[in-house]
Amino acid sequence: MRHHKVRCTTWVRPPAVGRCPALLGCDVWEHSYYIDFRNKRPAYLTNFLDKLVNWENVASRM
Repeated sequence: MRHHKVRCTTWVRPPAVGRCPALLGCDVWEHSYYIDFRNKRPAYLTNFLDKLVNWENVASRM
């Protein structure tokens, strides 16, 4: 079994750098959710995790 780490990256450094490809990425800058969710970031994240993520695809990367 592989071990994975949770990493946060800045806008300067993309998440898939080197030998650590991303399992799942989520953009939480306001430009990604403000039109649909206004200032409700938690609602955006709930929608992202419950309705948009293909969990089978994420699991296949592990």
